[in-house]
Amino acid sequence: MTPGEKINRLMSERRFTVAALADRAGMSKEHLSAMRRGERKIGPSVTIAIGIADALGVDVRWLWTDADWPPVDAVKR
Repeated sequence: MTPGEKINRLMSERRFTVAALADRAGMSKEHLSAMRRGERKIGPSVTIAIGIADALGVDVRWLWTDADWPPVDAVKR
């Protein structure tokens, strides 16, 4: 799965809106939406990547790799 696909699935499972996740991650809704669609050619800044992963409750390394689903050991406890 791509990072955008993971973000979409996690947002759905955790019932996050784009606005809520963008706010918690410290980014614009437009930037997050572009990332979700896979339109961002360059990855996020480290701060944004960590913010998204923290808000979704998963390990930042898992989120930004092509690792398989489900996030067996990626979920933060």
